[in-house]
Amino acid sequence: MRLAVIADIHGNLAALEAVLADIRRQGADAVVCLGDVAFKGPQPAECVDRLRQLGIPCVLGNTDRWLARGLPEPVAARPGMAEILEWCRQQLGPERIRWLGELPFAHTLNLEGLTVRAVHGSPRSEDEFTFPWLTDEELMPLLEGVAEAAVCVGHHHLPMVRRAMGKWLFGPGSVGMPGDGDTRAAYGLLVTAPGGGMEARLVRVPYDLEATLAVAAQRQMPGQAAYAEALRAGRLA
Repeated sequence: MRLAVIADIHGNLAALEAVLADIRRQGADAVVCLGDVAFKGPQPAECVDRLRQLGIPCVLGNTDRWLARGLPEPVAARPGMAEILEWCRQQLGPERIRWLGELPFAHTLNLEGLTVRAVHGSPRSEDEFTFPWLTDEELMPLLEGVAEAAVCVGHHHLPMVRRAMGKWLFGPGSVGMPGDGDTRAAYGLLVTAPGGGMEARLVRVPYDLEATLAVAAQRQMPGQAAYAEALRAGRLA
């Protein structure tokens, strides 16, 4: 069985469509999304609608929560953040915002007897970073009590495959705003192997980045200059 794992779309429809097309080519049996679907990209509504149209299960990301419930105080103090959030909320409308706010914190899947937990940040919080460079000792409290064979995380926008505490820890990277210096969209595949094993694969997909920026300009999205700089550099905005 092949499970495609996507995360951190951030309103980038061109990147999402490129990834979905590659997932079809790979013959994935199922797809799960690790949240941060809409905020800070030019096509938030279209990205939400695409996931819903395909029936892709999705967990709550921190920016999904921001859209539904407002910015936390430290984030609200950042220049331009409130303006970008309000613009995104206007693009989405009340029904989509409600859908984002009602996303579950975690989703569990069964891959031919191997269980997988999908979360946005860590098994404890959608705001917590499970960075690739954390030591096993640092990961221990994050994974404490997790019974699943694999944990899939997003939030830091970095591709990651590692073993910790006898489990797979898998970060597919970001579909719509990669943070590792590679401008291509990122996603991951978990593939069950004969005998009950699992293989984790990281995948990169080129997409028309300039088309995304053209939509941002056409829709007069706030913060376009910083957004364009980030996408062209392969880093977070």
